[in-house]
Amino acid sequence: MGKSEQTNFGVDASFLHNSLSLQFDYFVKNSTDQIFNVNLSSTATLVDQYVNAGLFQDKGYELGINYNGKKSGDFTYSIGAIFSQLKNTVKQLATVDEIFINSNNVRGVLKPTRVKVGESLYSYYGYKTDGIFRTQEEINNYRDANGNLIQPNAKPGDIKFLKKDGNTGTLNNNDFVNLGNPYPKFSSDCPTTWPGKTLILTCSSRGIRKQNIQRDEIYFTKSGRYRTKL
Repeated sequence: MGKSEQTNFGVDASFLHNSLSLQFDYFVKNSTDQIFNVNLSSTATLVDQYVNAGLFQDKGYELGINYNGKKSGDFTYSIGAIFSQLKNTVKQLATVDEIFINSNNVRGVLKPTRVKVGESLYSYYGYKTDGIFRTQEEINNYRDANGNLIQPNAKPGDIKFLKKDGNTGTLNNNDFVNLGNPYPKFSSDCPTTWPGKTLILTCSSRGIRKQNIQRDEIYFTKSGRYRTKL
């Protein structure tokens, strides 16, 4: 069973006779012994097993600003803004260098994620793309540094996948690269409240910036089946 420890540092301040308030919280959370399903080698009796592996760290901050105002009579209002940022990092993994979150079932095949030291938890991995092949001539000219065809079975209309820098030969799993992670770089919330005697009106505007989303697609081309991850 996983364990976690969290350290927080916070500051609260108010101004203008408490009409304007500010809250800042910085946190570091370390999680250990998380349970993962790890694929075993082909010589093992079992296909996979569950292990307690790794040290993972969440680090970030939350900044909140709120203003309470009063116009006339009993009419009051509150306007706020909350900004937050989170960075997730895999610090250590026990017994393995990386863990691929995959299985032989349909849902597992459509899950191109991995856990690797130095990256965010459940980072996406796969091929980078560079448009599509428009002609057979483009396919014939798409070669590595040694002159080998990179996608010999491709047909016009197929996706062009990029080789990883320094790799040679036909396209293979060694050309997978980090394509991002599901954690947003930045998030915000702007709540506004108008409290009344019999009715309270509240609205909120939320935003997320630079979040990678996984979309699974299976489609067929003339040269076979490809799986895309966007």
